[in-house]
Amino acid sequence: AIVQTLVLQGHLETNAFQRVDTAATSNNHIPTATPEQVKLVFQSGDPALLALLFTGMRISELVTRRPQHLKDGYLDVCPVGTWRPKNESSHRHAPIPDWLQLKLPTPSITMVKKLLTKACPGLSPHSLRHAFRTACREAQIPTELGEALMGHAQKGLVGTYGTFSDAALRVAAEKAWAVLLAWAQ
Repeated sequence: AIVQTLVLQGHLETNAFQRVDTAATSNNHIPTATPEQVKLVFQSGDPALLALLFTGMRISELVTRRPQHLKDGYLDVCPVGTWRPKNESSHRHAPIPDWLQLKLPTPSITMVKKLLTKACPGLSPHSLRHAFRTACREAQIPTELGEALMGHAQKGLVGTYGTFSDAALRVAAEKAWAVLLAWAQ
């Protein structure tokens, strides 16, 4: 911006920085689990992997949950000890499928990663989060509602005003679960 201002004021002829690619690109691409991979994860039957897949939770959110966080079909994602959610929007009630026999606390991050590698090599726990978001899109869940389910921060007026009820989150989650279960068949 400073160099561009100098160009506009006639102090420089050109802005050499306009030729520099400043786009941040990641060399560490996280793949989204495909329907075939979702099927393998589902067939593993591991409650921790299924919880990641069917909630879109971050692995740190799941492994820090305790039995008292599971209430009436929702998993409370809230601060625990020294662990804090990624952002204020991450503090939420994540709907849990009724059929999921989630045992809390779950295994450690390392153990969950090993279980996932055994079920489906090449995936990371975050790949399951991506698959959940894809299922939300396939289920035509409005973006704002999908973002709320996943605990993403929402900027601007969307993030400032209003919230979604637990009932609205469950209805949306059930639509995403139907997509994931169809992939698992």
